[in-house]
Amino acid sequence: MSSGYYTVAKNATVDLDSSLSITSKSFRLSRVPVIAEGIEPVYSLKNCGWMDNGNVDSVKKSLGRIKNKNDKARLSLLLGAYYAFYPGFRTKYIDSGIFFLSFSKSICDELNKPQWSSQCAILLGKCYYKRNDIAAGKKWFQWVADQKNVDPALQAKSFNYQGMYCPFLANTTGYRLECLSKALHLYQQLADTANQINTLMNTAYLSFANQKVNDALSAANASLYLQKAYHFANSQYTYDLLAYLMDLRADFSKQLTYALAAINCAELTRDSLALGNFYSKVALSYSILKNSSESKKWKEKALQEYARHGTSTELYPVLIDIAQTDPNDQSGAELIGLIKTAIKKNPPANAVDQQFAYLALGHGYELLKDYKATESYYAKAEALQKYNPMLKGGIDNINILYRLGRFYVKIKNYRKGKIYLSKIITEPYKTFANKETLMHTYFSLHIIDSVSGNYLSSLNNLNKYSSLQDSIFSENQNKEITTLNIKYETGQKVKDIQLLTAQSQLATQRAATTRRITYSAIVILLFVIFMIYNRYHFNKKSNNLLKLQKEEIDQQNHSLQLLNHKQTVLLTEKELLLREIHHRVKNNLQTTMSLLNMQSNYIDNDAALDAIRSSQHRMQAMSLIHQQLYQSDTVAYINMDIYIRELISYLKQSFNGAGNISFNLRIEELTLDAAEAVPIGLIVNEAVTNAIKYAFPDGRTGNVDVILTAMIDYTYILKVNDDGIGIPESSEQKATNTLGLNLMKGLCEQLEGEFTIDRRNGTSLIFNFKVKRSIHEEIVN
Repeated sequence: MSSGYYTVAKNATVDLDSSLSITSKSFRLSRVPVIAEGIEPVYSLKNCGWMDNGNVDSVKKSLGRIKNKNDKARLSLLLGAYYAFYPGFRTKYIDSGIFFLSFSKSICDELNKPQWSSQCAILLGKCYYKRNDIAAGKKWFQWVADQKNVDPALQAKSFNYQGMYCPFLANTTGYRLECLSKALHLYQQLADTANQINTLMNTAYLSFANQKVNDALSAANASLYLQKAYHFANSQYTYDLLAYLMDLRADFSKQLTYALAAINCAELTRDSLALGNFYSKVALSYSILKNSSESKKWKEKALQEYARHGTSTELYPVLIDIAQTDPNDQSGAELIGLIKTAIKKNPPANAVDQQFAYLALGHGYELLKDYKATESYYAKAEALQKYNPMLKGGIDNINILYRLGRFYVKIKNYRKGKIYLSKIITEPYKTFANKETLMHTYFSLHIIDSVSGNYLSSLNNLNKYSSLQDSIFSENQNKEITTLNIKYETGQKVKDIQLLTAQSQLATQRAATTRRITYSAIVILLFVIFMIYNRYHFNKKSNNLLKLQKEEIDQQNHSLQLLNHKQTVLLTEKELLLREIHHRVKNNLQTTMSLLNMQSNYIDNDAALDAIRSSQHRMQAMSLIHQQLYQSDTVAYINMDIYIRELISYLKQSFNGAGNISFNLRIEELTLDAAEAVPIGLIVNEAVTNAIKYAFPDGRTGNVDVILTAMIDYTYILKVNDDGIGIPESSEQKATNTLGLNLMKGLCEQLEGEFTIDRRNGTSLIFNFKVKRSIHEEIVN
């Protein structure tokens, strides 16, 4: 209701989506029920807070992670709805809405979810209407109409959206009213009172814009009837529209009835959005009725309301209403100062506000008889008309025509005056002009025709002026207005008495509460003093006990420090001893290797020499382990990546033909104790040695891969691959009985692992083994 009013009050310079955003923030209400209407309401209200806080980027990221198609369709539909209701008409947001809605509809069609597909189509139609592509928008709404067994609530929503969001053009107004009528009929069948209320109000606003004042009055009254039956408290916007329509008819008794009812509803519901505007309209009404005291009172209330709520009230409409109150009520200088102060604090946000500001300033200078400045400001207001897509079908602002016309008559420029005033008494302007404006227009035209010698037209205009004056200022109507004023003042006094009574009761309650608090405070204070005294003695005893305990703890700490020192010394000695052991083992192995090397100088048998060299390599493999243990920070564990690389480097240097072979190492991070590292080192030594010696005969080039890969549950796989000649089938049985292969099998069994040979594409030796869990966890920790 408030967003519809806001758009109309701003003469359609603010779109409905922007008005929804502005008014929801004003009332601290969520937009989700409007944006996600009919799309799983419970889910939407619980999970769509991002629509209000604008945290849409994280939602878009989560969309890509969703696997369930139903959830993906729902979230993309809600994202599309968010962009379909994005304030304004920026192309990138409209395109985003179309993208997400089209994506959602394709999934909904695939899942056979007709309700969600229809929701997508309705919102796609809205997006294309925002793009001003009426044909494409109608196509999507027609798609909904063509569906069989479509939900009547969705069909009603489809017609309602067409009536609300179809671009406002002269040739679309009839179509929009027809759609709203169809929506209302369906909402009546569904007994959906809330949507009937809104649809009737939209119909009233649109009918008035279409110059159908009687239809607007009928729709507004029907909406008000339903609001009362629905116990809807915020009827101020409906009363405001009815007051305006009564103003057009110059029925000031009803006009004041509705205007005061609008104020009463706004005050009871604490709605400050348009309260200043409501006050200023009442001030203007009393000014028309020549009641200066009442006009001044309501003008002051309007200004006070604006001072309290700043930009939340409609400042510039308030200023123009105040400017047009009885000239005897204020001086031109006072009015100009007021307007300039307001403009400085809150500069006009758009062309409509600028028009209001220029008209108000022009009126102020007119009171000062500075007609040059007056004409300048009125002309500036008129020049801005081309930038205003006015709600009333694009016609010129009647207020501007009226002010300029009467001003030119005042300065006796009758030719210009007649140009502006003659326009007001012709259609469609005459429909939107209230009787008071028409009355003064006819009188000014009577003066122009008299001066021009057109006496017949002058007499005709004078008769129309007199007729309107009689209907506006009849005695009965003035009595009704006086009665209304008395009723309102009585109501206000009753409210004041109730307020004073409540304040008196509150003061009495506060005095009694103060006494109770004082007595309670004294009791609590005495209790606190007793507790403090008691606590003092308890703390004193506790401190003595703690002192004794501290001395005992200090003695225990001293003993622990001595024990820790002894333990540290023992650990250091143990570590030095272990390092010495590893060093000596390494030296012994090196000595043995040297003895074997010396022995080989006295042996002529090739087989014996080969056996001695193989033994040297095996000893080197073990020697490297003890060398690492001796040199590393920890004397218990081996880094297998560093160890295997050093072993391969040694073997490459030990064989003459190894220079033609490329070694590729892929070793994962693994740390083992010596008991497990030695068998693995010997396995790598045997496998690589066999590859160097037998896989690449006659100086062939090739590749040897050594791969150590971690699996699950502390399991590792060691692979030694070569792309050499492989093991011939004739030699396969013989090859499997060699010392090297038997040694590798035995070592693999020692590790409780499995050993396999793959003879495809060269030779691949595969060792699958498991490290001890307790040792592995100790190393990781």
